[in-house]
Amino acid sequence: MYKTGEFAKMSGVSIRTIRYYDSKGLLTPSAYNQAGHRLYTDEDFSKLKRILALKYLGLSLEEVMSIKGSDFEKENVIKTLQIQKQILKNKIYNMKLVLASIEEAENNLTRNGGLEWSETVDIVQIIEHERALRQKFFDSSSLSAEIEFIEQLDSDKNWYQWVFERLVFKKEDHILDLGCGEGSLWYKNESRLPPSLTVTLTEVTDDLLSHAKQNLLDKFPHFEFEVAPLEKLNFPDESFDVVIANHVLFFSNHADIVLAEVNRVLKKGGRFYCSTIAKEHMQELEQLIKNYNDNIKLGKSEQLQNFGYEKAVALLEQQFTNVEAEHYHDELVIDSTDRLFLSYIYSMPGQMLDIASKEKTEFEAYLKKQMRDHGSDFKISNSHVLFSSKKMNEHEGEDVK
Repeated sequence: MYKTGEFAKMSGVSIRTIRYYDSKGLLTPSAYNQAGHRLYTDEDFSKLKRILALKYLGLSLEEVMSIKGSDFEKENVIKTLQIQKQILKNKIYNMKLVLASIEEAENNLTRNGGLEWSETVDIVQIIEHERALRQKFFDSSSLSAEIEFIEQLDSDKNWYQWVFERLVFKKEDHILDLGCGEGSLWYKNESRLPPSLTVTLTEVTDDLLSHAKQNLLDKFPHFEFEVAPLEKLNFPDESFDVVIANHVLFFSNHADIVLAEVNRVLKKGGRFYCSTIAKEHMQELEQLIKNYNDNIKLGKSEQLQNFGYEKAVALLEQQFTNVEAEHYHDELVIDSTDRLFLSYIYSMPGQMLDIASKEKTEFEAYLKKQMRDHGSDFKISNSHVLFSSKKMNEHEGEDVK
């Protein structure tokens, strides 16, 4: 048996910390001596080491207490750590973008040898636009969480296969995929790809592009990878037969500039495909979150404002002809608040990262109660729109055949 002072010295924490854990019911002493002093055992020491390990990994005291209530079950610990890892990755990526903005401005000042505020501000604004553009995809694991979450559900549809079936291209075409993410459009349609097809995939950072490389580089020798800002593409005029922007444009505050760049790099008669979310997309989940806290800001309204259906049609018709839209609708049935569901929620654009960091325990308890109340009948709309168009003849305003 160890007294509190001895126990604290063994573990490398303060006596105050030991007493605090006792007051919270997190680590109660195994016995008391006649003077009423706390006494701890080797088993208590093992419990304390587990608590300290979880705290070191970034879990809050409330999260550690909830795990303790489950007697440190392996699956419970794994689930909690996976969510915590996702939160930390999101924060790291966010800080990388801020650092990139600072370094780019610093390099610009160094190159010019003087203080050119207009150019510096332009660079910072471009990077900030890209940061907003990829808000949902803090890193590629966020996109993976969404893909994995949707594909685990009972559904006869697959968005990437559905889109691929509607793409029109020839075997010798050169295709540009803007904001390719993990390259899901291509590796999920691997068996359908012509072996000679040339595809250039772009992302706004090396980190994001690296995951597409891992999925595609060894399988498709004709695939090329470029880091490219969307609002100023690093390609010559009329370089591509087909350009694809799958679920990218609604993250940009300057979709008109991006579309002008797409028009520039697209060959005459070339096709452009892009997509957006529909108004009803995930509306049930959005309402569920709003019912928890109506002040939570989500990114969907901003996305619809940037490149929702009506705005998308208007912007596309300024740059392209033969603009057509096809709607995709699926229904996702949710039956539990498992790791995939939570990872997906925390990857949503808006303030979900703040919720995950500050109110995770309360929020997840709320979700579990809502799932119990709905039984196995909670359904979420998975709705999107795919646009197809052609490059406009600049002189006549007509399609070039």
